[in-house]
Amino acid sequence: MSDEERQIRRICKRLGIKLGKCKVHDGRRWSYDGKILDIYHRFSGWMGVHPAADSMHDIAHWVCCPNTRKQLPEFGLGEGVDTKSRYAERQCSVEEAVQEEQFASMLGILMERAAGMNWRECWVRHGWSNTSLSELVEVRRNLKSWLEHTDTPLEKVLEICK
Repeated sequence: MSDEERQIRRICKRLGIKLGKCKVHDGRRWSYDGKILDIYHRFSGWMGVHPAADSMHDIAHWVCCPNTRKQLPEFGLGEGVDTKSRYAERQCSVEEAVQEEQFASMLGILMERAAGMNWRECWVRHGWSNTSLSELVEVRRNLKSWLEHTDTPLEKVLEICK
């Protein structure tokens, strides 16, 4: 097990996220089935080439997700905001899904930075490097406000990652 995987596991434990292996549904494996987060498929090489960053992004989704959708597969967001399929799986508006995806992206990067991981790669991969400073400040402010309505305010999340 890599140091990054150990670190991801520690963060999940401190946040109260249950880890395990999700079953395959409709020919694909969920990252989150409504009960457990599956980081194993990421670190096994089954999915993705950035296991720590992708796992941190999934953790950020769990943190950002309203409690009313935490029991739903993929946090009630469906397959992803950038896909055209499986809209029926989405349990929120497209606008809310896009906003939550933006917050999960930013939070995942902030969590990687707090944990001492290579956050810059994800920063570029998620397109933040082309964003103006004023826009970044606004997104972070809105993220902080969003998280104030959850059980895990931004400062607490970042402290957990250290």
